[in-house]
Amino acid sequence: MHHLSSLWLVRASPAAVQSIALERSEVGDKGTVSAAESIGWIAIETGAGTFTSAIGTSVKYASVVSSKVFKGWGTSNTANFGIDMGTSSPLVVANKVTREGNNGGWFRLKARTSSTVTLVVDEDVNSSPGDTERDHIAEQAGFFAASTTFYVQG
Repeated sequence: MHHLSSLWLVRASPAAVQSIALERSEVGDKGTVSAAESIGWIAIETGAGTFTSAIGTSVKYASVVSSKVFKGWGTSNTANFGIDMGTSSPLVVANKVTREGNNGGWFRLKARTSSTVTLVVDEDVNSSPGDTERDHIAEQAGFFAASTTFYVQG
């Protein structure tokens, strides 16, 4: 079992239709997930604002679905939160909304500011013989950013 902090899925989907899956993308053995996993999830509409955590902390947040601008290694792009987080190191989790092309990949955080995030799609280079490039076509991102750690009760 993985720690909750290592399993994040950020996915844009219509409010009436939801599904959750473990991200496998493309690496070596493409078998099945063989052990049960516990996951946590947050459902939130796109937008930005402030909420009060369960312990009374004020938290600025942004939930964003980008356009298709994030490409492979060496070609990073930046998206705006739509709010100034008030910190130069906001917490950010992101995942691909689209699955373009025939290669998998994951977002890597290149930089963040109080109002932006810079991401790049990083591909595995060992899944197919001779596939050593890390280029990737443009993907759409879904990401959640918060000004500080927080605790919620549901």
